[in-house]
Amino acid sequence: MPEPDRRGMPTVGHPPFVPCFTATVDGRTLVRAAVRVSFEAGANARAHLERSGFWRGHPEELLNRALVKYGTRRLALLVNEMFEVDLLPSPVRQTWEVTTDDVDGLLALIDDKACDYQKRHERDLFCTAAAPGDMTATFKNGGRRSAPTSRPMCRRCELPGSDLLCSHLLHPQVTTKSPGDGTVVRSVVTAMCDLGSNNITRPGRCHAGGHSCWQQVVEVDEPRPVPLSPLGLPESFDVLDAMWRLAFGRTRRLLSAGTTVGPAALALDSTNRPEFESRLSALADLIRGDVGQCPTCEEPAGAQERCLRRGVARAARRARAGPWFIRTA
Repeated sequence: MPEPDRRGMPTVGHPPFVPCFTATVDGRTLVRAAVRVSFEAGANARAHLERSGFWRGHPEELLNRALVKYGTRRLALLVNEMFEVDLLPSPVRQTWEVTTDDVDGLLALIDDKACDYQKRHERDLFCTAAAPGDMTATFKNGGRRSAPTSRPMCRRCELPGSDLLCSHLLHPQVTTKSPGDGTVVRSVVTAMCDLGSNNITRPGRCHAGGHSCWQQVVEVDEPRPVPLSPLGLPESFDVLDAMWRLAFGRTRRLLSAGTTVGPAALALDSTNRPEFESRLSALADLIRGDVGQCPTCEEPAGAQERCLRRGVARAARRARAGPWFIRTA
């Protein structure tokens, strides 16, 4: 959770503030990360905001939110990459420094808010989290009561954006209010918590940097299978045969394809016992080459071939006997 940087120096650029995040899976800590803004970057960002009349008055709060959003997005990307390569980060504790080169991207996060409850219908935008008492919710969008909205109105809404919203917040209800100055704002009035936390009485703080119970569940994308080239299997057999001939002699081949159907059948899937037996039979037919004396052992000529073919035959007998299964890692 975001916390003040007790070791930092107060500056005229940006008060010390370091959002700290922890990613866990099954109770095991994967990575701890902190986002730290440099003195120059904080000064440049604050000066830019103060020169902009639209943001005058609270640049610290805006920058703090941007830092939290930056850390949340970067951590989600890091977790996805970790699961794709199946490796833990090194080191587990990391500090991400925001420099002057990152100021433009950081400021862009201030005005960037995405909400899963915002839906577009033709030219118009609608809020599908309209409360029952919202008199402006006179439309239906996917069976949900919807109220007209706009991007500026969504940015001012108390409901946090999707990238900062707690994953356990459910069924928010948002209504339209008029502060009396001629403007119209949307405000979240109630919601449900999937963890049963009492903090849900203030749903506007169910975001990173708000309630201490905040969590965000990262849905890790399943790795997409890499399509194999039609030449992949024949090329692998050629390499295997070449390595065998290097070990036992150039004239002694491991593989001998009597037909073209057998090797091609090995490229097919095996989803049941008969198909599995057929693939083993095709493999046994392919391994019929002449094998010589092994240079690293005392086995006589031909013993390696017989041993290898016996292994294939033994696997085929076990497949016929059952039970069998194919386990994918």
